[in-house]
Amino acid sequence: MKLTFTCPEKYRSFETEDFSLCDNHGVTTDNRGKKVLDATVQLNAPCPYCQKIHRYKVDELACPFESSPNCFNL
Repeated sequence: MKLTFTCPEKYRSFETEDFSLCDNHGVTTDNRGKKVLDATVQLNAPCPYCQKIHRYKVDELACPFESSPNCFNL
């Protein structure tokens, strides 16, 4: 599955399937009672724009299934 990422150095978006789920603490409940996935995603290959390996909090990523801004909120 491809996810869309934004390079924090160049502010350009790109899609890739080459990432890993890290620091997966499972589903947690935020202070508003909403369930969210508490994890980070790390690129396995360097960013195509700055050649660095980036890590992103899951809630910073766009939902790959919907046009909603974030579907990792459960």
